[in-house]
Amino acid sequence: MTCDDANFPGWATLPLPPSLNAAYANRSLGTKGKGRFSTKAHADWVHEAGWMLNAAKVRPVYGRYSIRIAVNDKMRGDIDNRCKPILDLLVNHGITPDDKFLWSLTIYRSAKVDRKTVKFRIEHISDTAASLW
Repeated sequence: MTCDDANFPGWATLPLPPSLNAAYANRSLGTKGKGRFSTKAHADWVHEAGWMLNAAKVRPVYGRYSIRIAVNDKMRGDIDNRCKPILDLLVNHGITPDDKFLWSLTIYRSAKVDRKTVKFRIEHISDTAASLW
């Protein structure tokens, strides 16, 4: 994994995803289809974040893994609302396997992260390490 930020060596950068509340909307009654759909804000983020993810040359992990995510300390809203879009992006780009292999997720606020971005780091969890949890 590459990252050009001296504060986060080995971390990659993505744009700050929309919160889950802004990423999906409910279909109106009488419209074709059921359930929720991705909003334009989410689709735009997926496009931009996908390009940044490809440029970062993040190496895929196989099997169990952990991820750490850092957001700006002044970001408004719940920080856990920003995780799912990132996790889904990583799966869709083949960086991580299905979310069922996510063993540990840590998200925290940091003044060292730009307000419009998130930093993340993925680590493989060996079977031996997983058995200790």
